[in-house]
Amino acid sequence: ERSARQAQSVVDIRRALRSLWPGDWNAQEFCAQRQRATDEGNGSAASALNDLVAKTSQAALSARRYVPPEKGAAEVMLPHRVQAEWFAFESVEPPEPDESFSPPVICAAMGPLEVLAALAPKHAAHPMAMSFELTDFAPDGSVAGLDARSAAQRELMQRTNVEQHVRQAEVGVAGGANSSEEHLRAAVDPYIMVAHNVRVFRGPSKDGYPFLPLTAASNVTLLLSGRHSLRPELSNKGEYYIKESDVIAVMDRLHLFALASLAFAETYVGPPAGGGTVPKGRPILILSMHDLTVPAAQQPRQSIAAALKSWRSTYAHMFEAVIIACGQVPTAEMIDRQVNGDMYGAVLNTNWRDGGWHWDAAYLDLSATPVLSRLGDG
Repeated sequence: ERSARQAQSVVDIRRALRSLWPGDWNAQEFCAQRQRATDEGNGSAASALNDLVAKTSQAALSARRYVPPEKGAAEVMLPHRVQAEWFAFESVEPPEPDESFSPPVICAAMGPLEVLAALAPKHAAHPMAMSFELTDFAPDGSVAGLDARSAAQRELMQRTNVEQHVRQAEVGVAGGANSSEEHLRAAVDPYIMVAHNVRVFRGPSKDGYPFLPLTAASNVTLLLSGRHSLRPELSNKGEYYIKESDVIAVMDRLHLFALASLAFAETYVGPPAGGGTVPKGRPILILSMHDLTVPAAQQPRQSIAAALKSWRSTYAHMFEAVIIACGQVPTAEMIDRQVNGDMYGAVLNTNWRDGGWHWDAAYLDLSATPVLSRLGDG
């Protein structure tokens, strides 16, 4: 009887969320059906809902267009041209050491795509880049797409057209000695994929994955790396790596994110509704750190925060702002204390200087802790 009820729920879901054209999607109904599946403990219904999100995204991507279901909504065209390339240390010279003031990095409790949406007013003036660490690959070493097991990776693929960029980049390594997975997850001399002008065309899970009107869609340069170790050896004295090689692998990827976002800032074309104007301001970089506490794949946040502290002193002054998208308050607070600790210490010791940084509230208000906003207020 339970199996029959679950099967009927799947049928009801498919009928309620039947799509007649790309973009035909009832986000409110999706949320209601998801809540029902949760309340009933119906795993089959939850899986069917995830499948429908993937299928409706794929329909829009295949058509390269969609029409949001709202009455009178205009058709939204998805980019016909995708561009992605491989990037490694050999691609660019690292910067010279600089003793400039190191502005703070903003540790947000939001996920990376939500940070991107919150910064929408800045898209027209500043190139936008966002890192993302891939953890799920197919048996042949290609990047897992809409069917990825990782919830974070699957959502990225469902809400953007990045999979099309990934497949183009993978053509470049087809038939080579190393797969995409081996290049991206290499412990030494890793590569990252740089996907230019990726379109974010669906909203977040909490809102039911709505198809976005053109005015709410975003473009971003995505910097895709592979997590070098899914289950690293951890210290029993805190969240630290045991192996120095793991620390070096994290630092290498952070360096590549900075170098790539700076190198390709001029290729960013601005927001979809912005007429293709290239922003001239310094780039904004969003570093994704939102899935460090996933069960069975936990990463040592204290070691990663130490790496980010070193990275900040080298690169932060080169950006309009750097936001670390932590996905949860405890992670954001932990990383903030370590990465920006020297600044807070200087305030307590009355040795504070603002360094001439802009202290823009649009960035500071994203912080999970109110201290930075207070410093910005003077």
